[in-house]
Amino acid sequence: MARMTHRRPARRAKSKGQGLVEFALVLPILLLLLMGVVDFGWIVFNYAQLQNSLREALRYGSVPGYDATPQYVQCDGIRQRIIDLAPFSGVRAANISVTYDDGRPVTTDNTLLVGACPAGGSYSANTAYVPFGETTAQPRLVIRAGDRVVIGIDVNVRFLTPFIHTLAPSGMHIQLGASRTIFPDGLGL
Repeated sequence: MARMTHRRPARRAKSKGQGLVEFALVLPILLLLLMGVVDFGWIVFNYAQLQNSLREALRYGSVPGYDATPQYVQCDGIRQRIIDLAPFSGVRAANISVTYDDGRPVTTDNTLLVGACPAGGSYSANTAYVPFGETTAQPRLVIRAGDRVVIGIDVNVRFLTPFIHTLAPSGMHIQLGASRTIFPDGLGL
């Protein structure tokens, strides 16, 4: 009696094709997840860099330093600290605002601002500044002990991966701000 062998080649080919189809369906989801993780890490990295650079710029801008011109009025030096310490974020001098106030809560009224530090310029007194307890404007040409340097950063950090960059070409908007009391005599350290 002859034995018959039964082969199933058609089924095996069907299995291989099914795996390929499943892989093709899952691959875009896996790639999107991977790119999302990479870009999330990139944004967290840049946020941390910007936060640390803001803190260092506040430290720099709150003491006199060793130069003839005090550090707290060196507008470009304050901005350069941020740019140097957060190079991957794409922050430029135009994205950084530096102002000075007398410690009172800041409102939209600019009469509380002692002065400003324009990009590419030096400290300029606010002609509309009204000191505490006064009713008329009395601009101050010098920074006093107890005044604060207020730094704001407003930048769009671009995404790293091309796919996410295509979905959000302007990147993620990061806005940070902080202030620190100025000690012209350097004793506040």
